[in-house]
Amino acid sequence: MKGMKITKKRAGLFCAAVLSAALLPACGQSTMPTSYEDGIEALRTGDYTTADTLFRTAIDVDGRAAEGHRGQGIIAIRQERYEEAIEYFNMALEEIPSYKDSAAFREDILFYQAEAYHRSGQLDRAMSNYNRLLDGKNAGRAYLLRGKLYAEEGKFGQAGQDFRKAVERDSDYEVYLQIYEVYTSNNRQADGAAFLKEGMTKKPSSPEEYYELGRISYVLGEYAQAKTYLERAVKENVSGALTLLGRVYLEENDIEKARALFLEGASAEATQGVGYNGLALCALYEDKYDEAINYIKSGMATLNGSVKEALRFNEIVAYECKLDFETAAARMESFLKLYPENEDALRENIFIQSRLEGSYAAPPPEASSEQPAENTDISVDLDGDGIPEGVDADGDGYLDGGLDEDGDGYIDSTWDKDNDGYIDTIWDMDGDGIIDGGVDLDGDGLIDTIAYNSGAYGDSAGNTDAAYDDGTYYGG
Repeated sequence: MKGMKITKKRAGLFCAAVLSAALLPACGQSTMPTSYEDGIEALRTGDYTTADTLFRTAIDVDGRAAEGHRGQGIIAIRQERYEEAIEYFNMALEEIPSYKDSAAFREDILFYQAEAYHRSGQLDRAMSNYNRLLDGKNAGRAYLLRGKLYAEEGKFGQAGQDFRKAVERDSDYEVYLQIYEVYTSNNRQADGAAFLKEGMTKKPSSPEEYYELGRISYVLGEYAQAKTYLERAVKENVSGALTLLGRVYLEENDIEKARALFLEGASAEATQGVGYNGLALCALYEDKYDEAINYIKSGMATLNGSVKEALRFNEIVAYECKLDFETAAARMESFLKLYPENEDALRENIFIQSRLEGSYAAPPPEASSEQPAENTDISVDLDGDGIPEGVDADGDGYLDGGLDEDGDGYIDSTWDKDNDGYIDTIWDMDGDGIIDGGVDLDGDGLIDTIAYNSGAYGDSAGNTDAAYDDGTYYGG
């Protein structure tokens, strides 16, 4: 049976953020975790029921109402209860005591509330919050996010002015990458590339910045330069560098070099999971789906932590490529119980369910030499390509039934807008081979869900969506 193609960058590696809880100043610091801090940990793992109980304890017992309501607001955002989230953040703002150094906490709440306003469609109120933050400690972030709102409204002149002010106040490479993503998502790649080129003029001063430059070069398709930066970052054991360097090799179709790199990673305890995940990627690119699954099983047996999320996701992709959608669906059901906020998985689940519902045309059986194949021609040319739907006019072994808008011989479930020969579950408008929910700017192999980002671009691991922010405090 012919397997399903694996798109480049479709499978990958999740990076883990170093989490911290937003705290108001206190007279003393206990060595034991507080109810609020335990709530943040439950929030990080997706256990919202436990998190909510702990946040209520923080409010009712521990006298930490501001922090507790903040946590409740984040849960509400995760569960798409945006009006409730807005109210929780209002309560948090009312409860903030007038400590001299509580301004950073207030900013943090305003950023989260702006996200809730944005997601609920109240762009004017989100804009108002960002306006209040322009004179604060995180003015660069406020300009960046206000610029995104302007871009969403099609006001690119004002967006560009805000982006310029953002990089003047915060010239971190991540800021340039986020600006690039905004422009590319609006089919203005040239404007985004100009910002990235500007960001590359900044001289790196640390191994981490070499990694960031490698990410920028990778996004721009400048793989030779990307390798130079990333090889230096790998030598310094920068998180994410090994994976991204391997992806550069795969982009250049140098699977052997990628495999050697990942084998080296798998042999070291600190990078074992990353190595096995990379080896699985190599196997997927070679259509060796069972081999990929075996690598994933080896990786799962050797580690714990966030890399398991990537391994589990890639296992689902491998079963999809084998056209075993029933197993993929079962694995996805378990995955979403563990990682309910994984937007990439939520999108992929739509694709899997569509296959189970029968919209995928499996290869027809070969015709017997003694018996002609049944005529499946329904004599209707719906897409106007001169080929009646229901026949295999292109000889690729797939029925041309349904609408084949791109003329690649595959039924378009939604359409193959990027003409890469892969059904786009949503659309791949930027032509990078990834379903658009954003692009893979952090080089972790997964779609960056930052379209509704209310900040969190300071995440060293590349998780850029505030909704993916597991309670981390970015205000100070």
